[in-house]
Amino acid sequence: MGADAIILEQPLRGRWVKMLGFAIGSLFPQLKDPEAYATWADEVERVFNLIPSIKNLQVRGGRSGYALFDTEDVEDPGSLIYHPIPIHGTVSFTINIPSRVQNRLNPLWSTSIDNKVEEFLVFIELDSDYPYTWVAVSGDDVVKPSGAIVVVREFLCEEIAKLSEKSTLTLTTLGPSPFHADFFVEESGQAEGEVVVPGLRVSLQRGRNSYSKCTFFYDGAEFDSPAHAVEAIRQKVGPEFATFYWLTAEKVVKLLGMDALTAWVDEGVSMYRNRGMVNWLRRVLTSRSLLRNISLQLLKIQMDMTRTQRSNSKKIEELGANRGALLFDSELKGVSSLDYGSDLENLGATLKVLESQHTQTVQRLTAFAVSLLGVMVGAFLTAALRK
Repeated sequence: MGADAIILEQPLRGRWVKMLGFAIGSLFPQLKDPEAYATWADEVERVFNLIPSIKNLQVRGGRSGYALFDTEDVEDPGSLIYHPIPIHGTVSFTINIPSRVQNRLNPLWSTSIDNKVEEFLVFIELDSDYPYTWVAVSGDDVVKPSGAIVVVREFLCEEIAKLSEKSTLTLTTLGPSPFHADFFVEESGQAEGEVVVPGLRVSLQRGRNSYSKCTFFYDGAEFDSPAHAVEAIRQKVGPEFATFYWLTAEKVVKLLGMDALTAWVDEGVSMYRNRGMVNWLRRVLTSRSLLRNISLQLLKIQMDMTRTQRSNSKKIEELGANRGALLFDSELKGVSSLDYGSDLENLGATLKVLESQHTQTVQRLTAFAVSLLGVMVGAFLTAALRK
């Protein structure tokens, strides 16, 4: 059994049965101070040890080697990890969340029957393009493992907030968290599903209006526990989850860029809608510069979208070439799609109307100046206002 399987199994030794469930998300303890990134592992260890419900905490690696996810020029990245990210290691711990607390934190659905299962194993994977999280629960009462991500996420947010100044961390969550599937690992001697690795098969039932159900069946002759099977699942399918959240983060960056551009265009529209002499003078004196900057930004985003779409497709192709058939190929292709073509066309059309309005304003002002002051002054105004 590998070291990672031991990490999965030891915290709940004696309580694992022949079946467990797990959920996937992206929950990352991010430092509040980006300058202190070299202390990340030590601070995660210190702060998490202050939370009474957390046991068996292990921070492996995370002390050398960092990568910075490119948030481009987004001023408020929000749910993105915008500090240097440790690129080697894992964080694992068990956390106990009472049934009554689970009912409050996630009233929509229960992880287990009546939320009887109160112990969760959390595993944050750093050896990937973008950090992602496994939350595992065991027992025959487990019915919807995806709920585990929700209760762990909300519980950690509350506990970190309670620490106030004692905490140097904040929990950064990238959606969808949970990933839209419930995962089960159970022993079966039958040849069910598609082969993942020798002794391990998978059956994926996609939900139309609900979460998909993904069941991994392991052969007890090949794997001595579901935790051991999860190690094989991590090795085989884990890179798909890492790529999924990396692509999701990329998409968020592009969406924030689109939002900023839209706000800029809205500013131009408001400028031309406002009445009065002061607003008219403002349009005459400043709108040309604003419209030119918007045009350049629109062109930059169009070029960047094309380049990123090409890069995303190549990344998925390389993942498939290196690892064989992808279990979540459709999800990867779906999140990699940057379908903002119609939005960009609408913004471009609006910008053309604003530029036309500015040109007409300059022409009317020039005509007035020519009739009032002469050709030389009119020519000067035309040249000055078109800069």
